[in-house]
Amino acid sequence: MAGNDPQRLLPTLRSRVQRVRLPMPEASQALDWLETLGVTQPGRALAVAGGSPLAASALHEAGLDDSALKDLPRALSRGHAQLLLGKPLPLVIDLLQRVAHDAMACAAGGQPVFFAPSDMPAAGSLPALVAWQRELLRVARHAEHPWHAPLLLEALVTNGARCWPAAAASARQGRGRSLHSAG
Repeated sequence: MAGNDPQRLLPTLRSRVQRVRLPMPEASQALDWLETLGVTQPGRALAVAGGSPLAASALHEAGLDDSALKDLPRALSRGHAQLLLGKPLPLVIDLLQRVAHDAMACAAGGQPVFFAPSDMPAAGSLPALVAWQRELLRVARHAEHPWHAPLLLEALVTNGARCWPAAAASARQGRGRSLHSAG
């Protein structure tokens, strides 16, 4: 029996099950395995997945390639959710939490864990990032709820973009210019 939260098992089952912890494979093994699955440039996916080859494979299966993962933090800081539209909601919420985690680390003067430092937008507002992370944690507890996924995603990304006011403002100005030039 496999499970990632043994506390959710009934006590009668938990008392009869033996816990076996399996370590993550070496990064070189994981990268080789991901390449056999057809993941091109799997390094970024493995890093974003926290070293888990299965989670990196899930990113690939959801259509999030190296370029999309590289662009994701900056796109979110500008309020752009297109990279995540149509993706499984639990996966999207997990990715948003990872961006929020790394953004909080950068805002506190630390280094990001999941994304490359060059992929991260300029430091956001730490209090706003903490509030966004709390919102993401609240939603994550109910990730399997029958949400209206596009609407929820738009709300989460819009709230996240508020953590980087300068990036969101320049994105709004850019959209405004393109609308005026189109007309």
